[in-house]
Amino acid sequence: MGFPWKAFTASSILGSYVLVGHKPSFLFTNRPTYLGTFILLFFAQFLSWLFYNVILWPKLLSPLRHLPQPSGNSWWNGQFGRIRNEPSGGPMREW
Repeated sequence: MGFPWKAFTASSILGSYVLVGHKPSFLFTNRPTYLGTFILLFFAQFLSWLFYNVILWPKLLSPLRHLPQPSGNSWWNGQFGRIRNEPSGGPMREW
């Protein structure tokens, strides 16, 4: 699943139109602009999407999170260090 560019762009455009045009008191600046509000809303949606896809889905919500895995995983590289340091195919045979 890729990044939802069209949905984020459309909702940011609509949100900036509503906030700047009809409810400027909801924003933190004295003179809000459509472009600044659009960028702010797009960035907030991007951070929310990133948080969900990197932290929430794989660690807490994925149905595959309970499958057995090899021990000794690194949070950054997984099993790469072990695969690199041992002979070819050794770790895979052990798993």
